[in-house]
Amino acid sequence: MKAKLNGVHGKLWWFKDPARVTHLEKVPLSERVEQTVLRKLQQRGKVTFTEVWDAVSSEFPNSLTSDSMSIKEALKAYAKPVAKGYWLIKSNFKPGAIEKEHTTMIALLAEIGKPLGYKIWVGKNEQSHEITALPNRSGALRQYVTFTNIKRLKNIQNPKIVKDIDLLWIKNEQVVAVFEIESTTSMTSGLQRSSNVGSNVPKFLVIPEERETQLIQKLKSPMFAERFGDDSWKVLYFGTLKEAYGKHKGKTKIEKLINKKVLKRIIKSKNTKNQLGLFEKEEP
Repeated sequence: MKAKLNGVHGKLWWFKDPARVTHLEKVPLSERVEQTVLRKLQQRGKVTFTEVWDAVSSEFPNSLTSDSMSIKEALKAYAKPVAKGYWLIKSNFKPGAIEKEHTTMIALLAEIGKPLGYKIWVGKNEQSHEITALPNRSGALRQYVTFTNIKRLKNIQNPKIVKDIDLLWIKNEQVVAVFEIESTTSMTSGLQRSSNVGSNVPKFLVIPEERETQLIQKLKSPMFAERFGDDSWKVLYFGTLKEAYGKHKGKTKIEKLINKKVLKRIIKSKNTKNQLGLFEKEEP
């Protein structure tokens, strides 16, 4: 397959058995840079581009950042520009808010899956997380786990890796849907984990609306795009999922939410003449 990467033209080659290639599954540099930007924002709350650049240069000396995820793109996803060249972290990406949002998404999807008759698996690292933002529901996420022996699943490989997937819907000892909630973590890692579930099983990447640009950039990478397509991935957005669950609760239809976003209406003013309604809010 012909392609262009970082200004270089040529053919791409794929390994027949990626599992045998040491270090192949490492997270790409671009996503590690993204995590460095987020950590700096969480430490300081407000940063300049130069401060973030210095942090990235210090952590990854002698490395060039990837075209697919620049520092500025990461700043746009996790922060907003303010006076004097500073970037202020968005409230939903502060440390406590991230875990709260991540936990809420898992709980919503478990609540939607239960009435459909599915057994539920919650990732082993997430099972101890406490629900704090779901009406009439509290306690740890482990309360949703109704399938406990991952080794019994018939359509997976590497059970130890599958145990780390955020959420599984299961029926007749087979995974019927995979959910990876990527508030801030590496999208590539989610795809890698879930590649251990049959390629015909629907897989959902659940992300904040702010990360859409990051996903679009990652899909420009031929290897990421091929895995995304071949493994039946679809996209769900936080805002749409929360709004739909608020209206329909356990009767929420996941398939109707794919790729849909809840967009804020523009408020008409002197500077937005004739723009009212330009971005209408989509109904899930």
